[in-house]
Amino acid sequence: NPYSVLVLKLSSALATVLLINHFIACGWYYVGLEGNPSRNWIMLSQLDGQPFGEVYVSAMHWSLTQFMPATNNIGPDNVFERLFAIMTVLVAVCLFSSLVGSITAAVGSFRQVQAEKLKQEASVRAFFEERKLSAELFDAMREHGQESQKGREIAVDVTTKMSDIKLFRDCPESLKLRLNEEVFMPAFQHPAWIQKDVMDPGFLLKVCHTMFEKLESPGKDLFLPDQTATLAFYVASGSLNFAESQGTLQKRVGPPSKVLPGSWLCEPVLWAQWYHRGQLTSTTTSFVMCLDSAKFIDLALETGGLTYQFLFMFGIHYVGMLERLCSEGLVITDRGIEANHMHDLADRASKFLSVSATSTSLLRRE
Repeated sequence: NPYSVLVLKLSSALATVLLINHFIACGWYYVGLEGNPSRNWIMLSQLDGQPFGEVYVSAMHWSLTQFMPATNNIGPDNVFERLFAIMTVLVAVCLFSSLVGSITAAVGSFRQVQAEKLKQEASVRAFFEERKLSAELFDAMREHGQESQKGREIAVDVTTKMSDIKLFRDCPESLKLRLNEEVFMPAFQHPAWIQKDVMDPGFLLKVCHTMFEKLESPGKDLFLPDQTATLAFYVASGSLNFAESQGTLQKRVGPPSKVLPGSWLCEPVLWAQWYHRGQLTSTTTSFVMCLDSAKFIDLALETGGLTYQFLFMFGIHYVGMLERLCSEGLVITDRGIEANHMHDLADRASKFLSVSATSTSLLRRE
């Protein structure tokens, strides 16, 4: 929020100035007591013997007036006090310039943000007026802009993409492999279709290397109903809403449901042709990991062995369950099926591999 940032910057600058002036005020009092007991600015200001509060306020007032053009009736009365006053003025010149610069930069940044908002709103108004579009649509667009701004004010865990960092783009392929592994491997900790005990460890490393990330701003649609799906999504952080729809945005089924971090979406695309059955929209700045289905299939074929066999059998059971649920009248969306069903399918695929391996071993012995 630009308002909060401006207030924080001004408050920080003011607190810094007050803290520095507190120490200078303490120095003022020390120099007055220890410099020349018979002639000093404490006696000259008739503060000798006065309550501590009055002396401290006078010292703070003197200190603050050295930082800015302001009047003060307290002046040095001996050489020690003049030396202290000279050093204070030199320090004040540097700090006051820095303070003015930081405040100017903060106010200028705030004005720039406000000017950008006004410019954008004026452009939207001009666009709607020139094309004679409806006021209802204009209100909807303005409401979206307000909601989007609210979403940006919510703190998020991730604000930078790997693709935005030139060092990562130019680093050796070996380092990219390690970087992708550490960034994307957490997405494969819980899905049932990943069985690390039967899969080739190198398969997941290659899968991580093909993945990419999206950092979506609030109000951004990741997909719409009936669009051809090519990606499976893993929500790493942020908040998204999924609205189930039948065919178009106007045929929504029920209110949107919240998609929490740690969720996979569009898993069917990894085993079958899939069309999105809803609308996925980010409500805050969201970090999403994307897995290309074509690359996933190619890597499974390339790896072969138990990895391919498990994914192949899991896919057969998975697509079979989707068809059975659809025949029973249940609607399957991009959110997939329940986790307990997924784990049951994984167990069945693993058992099939075990039986198949045993049968092969017996045939070889014969």
